[in-house]
Amino acid sequence: MEGGYYRVDLSNTLSVLVLDSLYYSAEADTSLFGNEDDIQLNWFESQLASGTTSGRKFIIFDHIYSGV
Repeated sequence: MEGGYYRVDLSNTLSVLVLDSLYYSAEADTSLFGNEDDIQLNWFESQLASGTTSGRKFIIFDHIYSGV
């Protein structure tokens, strides 16, 4: 629960990845984040890479919808 991003496995082959996209919002004060955005992006990339080797599919949600 640290960082506001997480994974929920719905089955053996399907997971939901939830991202805290506040880190990438143009409106956000990035001076408050430290390096959490990099940590989340590395986690996200590793999740997608694991899906490539295992055949797992992902549904991706984010905190702030596109266009804000």
